[in-house]
Amino acid sequence: MGNVRIASAPDGALLHPSREHHLDAVRAFLMLLGIPFHAAHPFRDDGQSWIVLSRDRSLPLTHLMEFLHLFRMQGFFLIAGYFTAMLLLKRQPAAYLQSRLVRLLPPLAAGLIVIVPLMNLAADLQTSSDAETAFAFWARQLLTMGRETTGHLWFVIVLIYFSCASAALALVPSARTYRLDRADSQGARFFTLTMIAIGLCVGVYEVALLKLGPFIPDLLQNPLSLGFSLEYAPYFALGALLNRAPEMSGKFNRFSWAVALIALCTALVAVGAPELPKYTRPVLKAVAAICLTQTIIAGARSLFHTESRKVRELVDASFVVYLLHLPIIIATFWLIDAMPVPYPLRYLALALAALVVSFAGWAVVKRSPWLLFFMSGVQVKSAKAIAEPAAQSLR
Repeated sequence: MGNVRIASAPDGALLHPSREHHLDAVRAFLMLLGIPFHAAHPFRDDGQSWIVLSRDRSLPLTHLMEFLHLFRMQGFFLIAGYFTAMLLLKRQPAAYLQSRLVRLLPPLAAGLIVIVPLMNLAADLQTSSDAETAFAFWARQLLTMGRETTGHLWFVIVLIYFSCASAALALVPSARTYRLDRADSQGARFFTLTMIAIGLCVGVYEVALLKLGPFIPDLLQNPLSLGFSLEYAPYFALGALLNRAPEMSGKFNRFSWAVALIALCTALVAVGAPELPKYTRPVLKAVAAICLTQTIIAGARSLFHTESRKVRELVDASFVVYLLHLPIIIATFWLIDAMPVPYPLRYLALALAALVVSFAGWAVVKRSPWLLFFMSGVQVKSAKAIAEPAAQSLR
């Protein structure tokens, strides 16, 4: 198999590679954080169930899980919104949407048909009394649509929703080229206050979703990820608005000790304080999410301002690694949890197994154009035939 050129992961493209490498790196980093995040779930000590559970419970790992949950997907969708707005400045809505569907539908189909069912089977074999019961339950799962139908691929469905909505909005000519001139200037002038205000607004929105929950349970818990779409829409919209607000975007990419301190304080309280009022925690979590995302992006800006071959490889791998990591965690859990060692070592072994095997899977996938297309939606070309810049790599 000859060498192939691989486009970036399917949630955006770098139209200004000299300025945006750090966003690509952050996007990959946030996806890879899914490994320590999901590896902590079997050890959770918050009274909640999960796919598989360890014989041990850990409050520190629960706090780690909750901390990562504050910003991981929030930052991911913010960056996706930023790149979406950027692409829609360069492409007509129909061409943009076609490219997005080509990138997102193949891995979604492969995941729903192969990856998630195999993951569910591995879970059923561990949680059922015998193999016959496990296969019977698994067969019923295959014929019934529920939360386990989409598994960890819900984010791909949400990206498709957001892509369709963005393309539809871009059909309005003024929406494709809008700029937030006055608001941009004022927001950048009072940047720290703006970050707090945005977090508070998102928090109030999330409180409203909580209050609406009892009235629209079927919508929020829909297996088609409608609830996740409502939850992460503000972050996607914020990313799109930042793309059209150059002064705010510039501030967002510069480290702020004030914002970092707010991120730290709100995260510590949101995760560590057990007796917060019901509607206080969502607001604190939203402020923490915005400020943590800004701090991470600004920090990455100083580290990844130029293209790096190693970072590029990590970015290329991140989407496939994310697809594979959770099934690997589930499949290896029974063996690792039976090890006669303290639970911190079992947690590390579980995360390390997922990391190593997922990257081994990526090493196989990237060598096959067919596997690469169905696992990440990437259409590859021979390296000798590639002369275009990375900015044009998303097809």
